[in-house]
Amino acid sequence: MGSLLLAHLRTLARGPVLIGTWPDAKWAIRFYEKHGFHLVAPEQQERLLKRYWKVLDRQVATSVVLADSTWQDVSK
Repeated sequence: MGSLLLAHLRTLARGPVLIGTWPDAKWAIRFYEKHGFHLVAPEQQERLLKRYWKVLDRQVATSVVLADSTWQDVSK
């Protein structure tokens, strides 16, 4: 069911899809990696979390970001 929902949501996206989660949620990370997502480099995570999510600083420090294959880091 999760795979079907993710596939549907990706058809609705007009650009790259970013997912935020906790590094200890290994099952979630594996799920997204199985569907073509990859972990974003640690030095990019804080910038992305602060730009696209409204989260506390302590949550930023304890989160990881995964991106789909269409995402490119344009800050390089």
